[in-house]
Amino acid sequence: MTGYEAPFDTEKMWPDHGYLPHYLRIAAGIGLAGRVCELGVRRGDSLRLWQVLFPRGDVAGVDNDPGATWPKGTTRIEMDQAHPDLPEKVGQRDLIVDDASHDGDLTARSFTNLWPNVAPGGWYVIEDWWFSWGMKGSMLAAVQNLLPLLQHKDMESVTCTWGLVMVRKAVP
Repeated sequence: MTGYEAPFDTEKMWPDHGYLPHYLRIAAGIGLAGRVCELGVRRGDSLRLWQVLFPRGDVAGVDNDPGATWPKGTTRIEMDQAHPDLPEKVGQRDLIVDDASHDGDLTARSFTNLWPNVAPGGWYVIEDWWFSWGMKGSMLAAVQNLLPLLQHKDMESVTCTWGLVMVRKAVP
């Protein structure tokens, strides 16, 4: 990233990733009071971005690393991204973003666990599907395995772009 300094140290802001325009479009549709949960907190920069995009909303972050940093005003959920009790902790959300392990198996389990928590008209986004940290399950395989699941009656659309899979829940 030469000559560009992001206000938040998150790849969502990097011009070469191209994630921000998608998130701005999603945020505009959700409104300022959106309920957001991000899997993968790290230093908390993405959570700060959600706080700016949803200033009247509820922003939560999930991470199993006790060294992760949750910004003031966000909800701390210290738990593995695929823990079976996670849906109860997360509650209903307008946007769930998986930017956690980048392990295909965990990503698929997280999606299966948390899809019911996405509000009608809301979004579930998987980041960096093209990437793998060398874990046992590749992200590309996870996305391919999710495609049959994405043919569910409550899914309005599935959009794959470079790095993002964006699934929108239908409004009944």
